[in-house]
Amino acid sequence: MKEYDKKIVNELLDAYERSSLYKGKSERSISISFRFTSANLPEYFDQTSSIYEDIHGYMRKLEEMSLIRIIWKNNRPNHVITKVVLIHENVDQAYKYVKRQSRTSKEQKCEDILDNYIDRNETLINFCNWANRQMKMGLSVKRFFDIHNTKDLIELLDGVEAVTNNMDDYYIRELSILIYNDSKKLEALRARIEALIKEFHPSRESFSQSYDILGEFNISRNPVWIMLKGVGCLHLKNSIVQLLDFEQGIGLSGSELLNIKIKRDVEVKRVITVENLTAFHRLHCEASLVIYLAGFHNRARRELLERVYEAYGQATYYHWGDIDVGGFRIYFDLCLKTGIPFRMLWMDADTLIKYKDFAKRLTANDKRELNRMLEREECSEKLLVNISEFKHVVNTMLSLDIKLEQEIVHEELY
Repeated sequence: MKEYDKKIVNELLDAYERSSLYKGKSERSISISFRFTSANLPEYFDQTSSIYEDIHGYMRKLEEMSLIRIIWKNNRPNHVITKVVLIHENVDQAYKYVKRQSRTSKEQKCEDILDNYIDRNETLINFCNWANRQMKMGLSVKRFFDIHNTKDLIELLDGVEAVTNNMDDYYIRELSILIYNDSKKLEALRARIEALIKEFHPSRESFSQSYDILGEFNISRNPVWIMLKGVGCLHLKNSIVQLLDFEQGIGLSGSELLNIKIKRDVEVKRVITVENLTAFHRLHCEASLVIYLAGFHNRARRELLERVYEAYGQATYYHWGDIDVGGFRIYFDLCLKTGIPFRMLWMDADTLIKYKDFAKRLTANDKRELNRMLEREECSEKLLVNISEFKHVVNTMLSLDIKLEQEIVHEELY
């Protein structure tokens, strides 16, 4: 037979833990109750069954133990129950009756776990302090963890620590085995780990919504590739590669990038980073080094760009991407993270107007984000070479209600 006594006591305790009474903030007398309705307890109202008599027996037992008070319909005992009310002065006995830990004791266990991680790095300091504050104030931490599942909390904290302290190149499944002895666990926790890092990492202001968080810490699903073509020489351990010998360019993985040295062997007039692979293959510029970034750059790509800039500081630097919110975010991030004074290439109002017949309409979110960019001036004038050009193209986008993908653009530099 179903244990209706334990079912209803647990329902009452759930309601109690959600209440201001539990949080210690109640300024008036409140009651915690469980209503007997056809939705909450359908079997009680089944006229073909005698289960209601059993339920009455359970409720009388709980009332005799001073755990609840029964409210009878029309004050007619033993007739129909409308609700039962928790006697909160005896709530500790109610927890013991259902062999359940109180929310307070579960929160204390979570606080003990958080205290073990709080000094691991600055991200964990920020997060653990936030979580402890939330629980002390009776507020929810459900966005990041469930207080009833301490094993999951430990796994989350282990993942955040491993990611934010990582300095080596790993595939996500490799690192997952090292942390959890399970190749798929890190991928399962990835969204929560990234959300936590975006909110509590000391450099969180530089992380946009579409930023490759794990990539920033040298962790990838597959090998991180960067493609280069045009002029320039790459010095490897035992050889020198002339980029002009490869018409379509060459691709190098993240681990190989660490071993490459860039020297000023030839004259480079321009360095151009390109967001899209199709645009990279189509682009041909004289005396230029062209680099395919594949969206947001990560640490390996950024370090290569910094070595390129050290060797070819006299060159003019351009970034070519989509004329949309994502393209501008990548451009700003590139400028801010590398400190290189990139100009925007074919991301101006004239290009937008020239190819407007191939453009797409702005979404409501596009318009909102573009206006925010105008208001915040996300990049300083020192890094954004021509801020007036940026404002002009954004205002043109808003006035024409369009955005443009870079694959549409067919231009040449000489």
